[in-house]
Amino acid sequence: MLEMLTGKFVAAVRDPELTGYPAEPPFGPSRVYPEYPFPWPVGGSSAGSVYDLVRRALATLGLDRANFGKPGWNPLGVVASPGCTVLVKPNWVRHSLPGGPLPEVLVAGAAVIRPVLDYLAIALGPGGRIVLADAPLQSADFNRILEQNGVAALQKFWAGRGHPRLEVRDLRKTAVVVAGGDRITGRSELAGDPAGYRAVQLGGHSHLRGIEQDWQKFRVTNYVPGEMARHHRPGIHEYLVSGSVLEADAVICLAKLKTHRKGGITAALKNMVGINGSKDWLPHHRQGAPARGGDEYPGVNPLKEMAARMGDALAATRPGVGYGLRWQARRALAVASRLLPGSGVNEGSWYGNDTLWRMILDLNTVLFYAGRSGLIESAPQRKYLALIDAVVAGQGDGPLHPDPVSAGALLAGFNPLAVDAAATALFGLDPSAIPMIARGFECAGRAGRYPLVDFGMDEVRVISNFPGWDGACPAAPERITGRLNLKPAAGWIGRLEVGEAGDERA
Repeated sequence: MLEMLTGKFVAAVRDPELTGYPAEPPFGPSRVYPEYPFPWPVGGSSAGSVYDLVRRALATLGLDRANFGKPGWNPLGVVASPGCTVLVKPNWVRHSLPGGPLPEVLVAGAAVIRPVLDYLAIALGPGGRIVLADAPLQSADFNRILEQNGVAALQKFWAGRGHPRLEVRDLRKTAVVVAGGDRITGRSELAGDPAGYRAVQLGGHSHLRGIEQDWQKFRVTNYVPGEMARHHRPGIHEYLVSGSVLEADAVICLAKLKTHRKGGITAALKNMVGINGSKDWLPHHRQGAPARGGDEYPGVNPLKEMAARMGDALAATRPGVGYGLRWQARRALAVASRLLPGSGVNEGSWYGNDTLWRMILDLNTVLFYAGRSGLIESAPQRKYLALIDAVVAGQGDGPLHPDPVSAGALLAGFNPLAVDAAATALFGLDPSAIPMIARGFECAGRAGRYPLVDFGMDEVRVISNFPGWDGACPAAPERITGRLNLKPAAGWIGRLEVGEAGDERA
């Protein structure tokens, strides 16, 4: 399990001619490879191109190198053994709405998931089990996500075709119906994770410890702050973690590469927000401006402060007439607040957010060190592999309203910090300017009680089939040629861009 700590190499493969995903199931390979043991259909070159890219990424990372090209090649045997349980954690943030971003830029789709399932079937054998699970936004329609991204069709294909068993799980406890952006018109309790949940306590080992004096300001938009305060205060920092995650022998993080309003980028590290069952256990920002102990927006703004207080009250109000009136009043105040100078930032969506990265590193600590009961152990508890889907990446107002970028790329690695640093640098952004990456190498390194990494960013190396990427070091992004320059979210423009010389524009 120590591959996570020592995995300083990141595979990054690219096919510039691959501009999207196949539309029709079952999303198989372009041809029958030597290791392909299934009597299942294979597609033409277009249908199988994404499958082939995933295969190439696993081979480039050097998995089961001695058997590559032979019938016995078992690339995922490094993380999965016969009879064990593997949790595949995709990024399924939200279904796509009419007029909004296409599903292919919002979520990881079936074309990337299918080869992972196939290679897991080889590694697990007939007695294994695969759990495909995420906790998307409360406003997400889980079944629509599965229909839009092709997973519902993939489920039907997989059913009845033998072992291992595939289970698809919605890890949320609550869902809401929204209109007009964030106006809640209905709320319902969900069945949640059939494996239950554990309250995982990090206490003094939480990365939030450095700002816990401001615990009363911890917020996540549209949630009641009182619930947050019960789980994050001086000496207490706990998360409601899915039992499906804690009971897994291995986790495959299947993330979607997008720029992110609050975190700068979302890939492997940020994807672990979806292992928590209730979002009101997750501090995303601190209410107010830095001058008043917050990091929600840069400068003091009395109208924003009033709107935030109204938002707290609104989150505690049940949908109905009273809720609608309060929502209208809060919205009018928020619009008015934008008339003040320097007021374009809301909800911690800027480079000065000093809260989110701490919560994200906490959840990654939980992923690796929490045992089945939820207690934090002294050594990593489960194996891990990250795959980053950048066949179509997202730029601009991510993660919910990104513009698509057809990059034809996919990354793979054992360490989430290394993978995220590489992905950020290859796509034209500076990983040292993204707190969850830079502070992760600094604060979650080998000197800590529960390290996430045993090397520095300057030791990370990219292995690639693409000129200019092979041998690249994300600590020196300006030296990488062939970078694909993503446009950052508005609150990060001018802070992340590396440069344009010799690069491809996204």
